[in-house]
Amino acid sequence: MSAQLFERFSLDPNRLGGKRITVMGLGRFGGGLAAARFFAQRGSQVTVTDLAEADTLEQSIQDLTDLPDIIFHLGRHLPDDFTATDAVVVNPAVPPDSPFLGLARQAKVPLTTEINIFFQLCPARIVGVTGSNGKSTTTAMIASILSAAVDAGQGDFRQVFLGGNIGHSLLCELEQITAADVAVLELSSFQLEALAAEQTCPQVAVWTNLSPNHLDRHATLEAYRKAKENIYRFQGPEDLLIYNADDAGSEFLGSDRKVPGRRMTFSLKGPPADCYLADGWLRVQYPQTARVERVLCAEDLPVPGQHNIANALAATCVAAEAKLPPEIIAGGLKSFKPLPHRLELIASVSGVDYYDDSIATTPESALLGLNSFDKPAIIILGGKDKGAEFDTLLTACVSKAYGVICLGQTRQKLFEKLLKLRGSAQQPYLLEVETLEQAVKAAAALAKPGQVVLLSPGCASYDMFTNFAHRGREFVQIVRALP
Repeated sequence: MSAQLFERFSLDPNRLGGKRITVMGLGRFGGGLAAARFFAQRGSQVTVTDLAEADTLEQSIQDLTDLPDIIFHLGRHLPDDFTATDAVVVNPAVPPDSPFLGLARQAKVPLTTEINIFFQLCPARIVGVTGSNGKSTTTAMIASILSAAVDAGQGDFRQVFLGGNIGHSLLCELEQITAADVAVLELSSFQLEALAAEQTCPQVAVWTNLSPNHLDRHATLEAYRKAKENIYRFQGPEDLLIYNADDAGSEFLGSDRKVPGRRMTFSLKGPPADCYLADGWLRVQYPQTARVERVLCAEDLPVPGQHNIANALAATCVAAEAKLPPEIIAGGLKSFKPLPHRLELIASVSGVDYYDDSIATTPESALLGLNSFDKPAIIILGGKDKGAEFDTLLTACVSKAYGVICLGQTRQKLFEKLLKLRGSAQQPYLLEVETLEQAVKAAAALAKPGQVVLLSPGCASYDMFTNFAHRGREFVQIVRALP
């Protein structure tokens, strides 16, 4: 979504009574819920408009039934909702070329977003996390460490609030958030693109990595990168950017003159990064003292995979910036609970482990899932194509996987490429199916004790499911019904 679409909609939360507010896009994931509730609770005249029909949005509508004055225009957009209003709050999923956004601009109606409003009103220090892969887990790890510090009476903050693109808006919790608190936010490229209008950003910014993603929206990797750069573009000299020294897509951050604040790096390869893995241990050099401390044995992390060690290193950087001692950081990492649909062990059936990694909506993230296991894996791939390149993932599947099961909109393309890559070899076993249930049952029939069945699709879910969480829940239900 182009930043020039948006402008700063100055808000006094105590003077919103009678304001006409249009929320564009309620969303099946509840994307507009918080904004609708925020304005309705303050006396604004709220209209929610979404192209989806009411039955599709049933749960989101149900969540707003305690606010009976909200008007719903569903299944269509009405021009007056965009021209005869004081502001339009735009869901990040709304395409930037929507003609209704054009109508609002022509009528000089300001366009804003839920995250822009939060940044404008939030009194707390903000830690923001972005990246192509790992941002949800890293965000949750940071919150786990900071919460452990609060429980232990450590740190210079009172409470920790977790939200953003991770699936929980903090907009309706603003009255509980004070300047003594810290908000930890996952920030998507869509949210950051719009945030440029506020000319603000997190005081601590974490950039996990960069690889092609959402090219169906941003068109080019350069445009996608530019959107993400807003996470640090408006920082001050005392603010901090944390980034991955191992990631080729993030190399430019080391020399980018547009980085106004301090930098801190993490690496799986050891020094000279500020936080690194060495001899199986996470170690960090504290920025205040340059003292290096051993934090945690990587084997004690509750999530598998080298990429999750990298996520933990990024979170450790944030903790070191907050001056938290190693034992607090270690405790927060060890108590971290893996997020749903992110390499989540669902069940062991007849000696086969089933993992839900439905969040893997890019080839790069699916590759991370595949590489997280030493034992043979049967991987379920496919879904809606976002314009990504699959060659690296498919080459790895041919060399490492025991079986590959293709489904969804991309199934035929993936299957044909895999056949060519495999050539005359007998493995991996290749199957093309039409439904997720067929995929799970085929994997169960193929798998042997000691192997892994991994749902790590490498594609978006929208061809068959509401979102990645819906896909993951279906997978869990099917696996748990296996005999």
